[in-house]
This record gives sequence, structure tokens and C-alpha cells, in this order.
Amino acid sequence: MDSIYPGSIWSTARPEDVGMDSGEREFYTLPESPEAYGFLALGDVHSLPDVWHKVSQRIYENESDALFIVGSGDDPADGNQYDQWIDQFFSPARDLLGRVPFWPAIGNHERTRQFVTVPPTAEQAERSHYFSLFELPGNEHWYRVDDQYLTLLIIDSNSQRAPGFEQYDWLHEPLRLSRNRYTVAYVVTGGGALYQINSAENRYQQVAKSTNHYLASDMTTAKMDVTAMDAEGEIIDQFVVPVGRATRGRMNSGWSQQLMGFLWTSR
Repeated sequence: MDSIYPGSIWSTARPEDVGMDSGEREFYTLPESPEAYGFLALGDVHSLPDVWHKVSQRIYENESDALFIVGSGDDPADGNQYDQWIDQFFSPARDLLGRVPFWPAIGNHERTRQFVTVPPTAEQAERSHYFSLFELPGNEHWYRVDDQYLTLLIIDSNSQRAPGFEQYDWLHEPLRLSRNRYTVAYVVTGGGALYQINSAENRYQQVAKSTNHYLASDMTTAKMDVTAMDAEGEIIDQFVVPVGRATRGRMNSGWSQQLMGFLWTSR
């Protein structure tokens, strides 16, 4: 895999002699410095594999430009059950997950243990399959992803997040600093399969539609457009996060420095 480079399309196939013929698949490597790009967010895909298959196929067929997907957790009903990971998460979305990178987060259904800094006892040993199925940065409970205009801070909802705990200190540090990019720390979205939007009126929501859905975000130096889309391709809601002039100046300066550094090291 050493010859793989950014911004390219690759084909792969699992050999038949291992007993798991996947057929030929294509996957995309992330571009080095895209001027504009999009990503998707969804969650709670467990328990209803037929619905998750429908949502994932909608994405696979209509969101081919998305660079990656962010999952908000609850991929199987019980993360301790390996078969549920396959039957409820991976198999229904095999076309999509075989092509687009997926950044997962831990929800209560992943059934992971709380993060501890000391070696766990036998009773505290991890039984969830989450950590064996994903290879992630950092301690893998919570982690950071930097991609051009965007910083993702993926949070572990099963571990402590109060002041004085490791996750709080880790999250607090990047949020308090002056930033030259969008920083997304927490997104609530749960309509991938199981849950639908609560359409009952309340003062905290402007739009409501009881349907399965996902979020599509498009990034540029000037703004971030976010669209909630249902499984039929209908737009539920949209909003725009603009970038202020001072922030845009920091962003452009930071990216110019990164680009010049890349060009210098490539000479």
C-alpha cells in the first residue's frame, strides 16, 4: 500500500481463497488540499438493516463527491455481539462503506468501557468489538481529525466528559485557542435507520419531519452549508455557517503556510 497517493481512485478485491469474496471494489483517497469539499454525518443505524441499506444506497448513488462520513454512534444494537456489527452495520451498507472513509464515534450501544489510564482489571476488560473493527487516531475513545478547512473532534459519550477528566482536558484545549478552520465537536443526528425526527411542535425546533435522514455538509473558505436530507432525496432543512472576515484571514494564511511547506518539502 506504499504506492497509494492522495486524490486518486483505486480498485481492490478480496482473494477468493480466504473464503470471503467481496468482488471488485473502488475506494477514494482524500485529496491533498481541496478548495471545496463535502462530508456527511449520520447515526443510529442499528436494529433496522433494511432501512440502513436504503439510506446508505441513497448516499452511495447520490453523494459520490463526499470525502468521508462521520458517524455519531450506535451502529449495532449491542457492540459486544460481533454478528450484530456485521448484520446491522457493515453488510447493509457494504457498497457505501467499501468506498467512502468512515469516522465512527462511540455511543451507548457500542457498549465500550469507560476510558481508564491504568491497566484494566479482568472485570474491566473490554468486551466491545468496536476497537478491533476500527483503527483510529489517539487513544481511539476520542480523537481528532484535521482535513483542510475542518477539524473534527470525535467524542466518547461512554467516558467521563466533566472537568478534571482526560476527555474534558483534551476537548478544552483546541476549543479555547484561536482557530484557522472550522471546528466541529458535537453533532446530534440519529436518523440513519432507527430513529426519526420527532415531529411534535416545540420551541426549540424550526423544522420537523418524521423520516430517516442524514446530514450533508459542503465546505469552502467562505461558509459551511449543511443540508438535512431524507432517504427519498427530499431536503428537510438547510442552514449556513458563514466565516467572519478575521477568521477567513487566519484560515487563508494558515493554508498558504501549509501549502508552501508542502511544496518546499516536495522539492
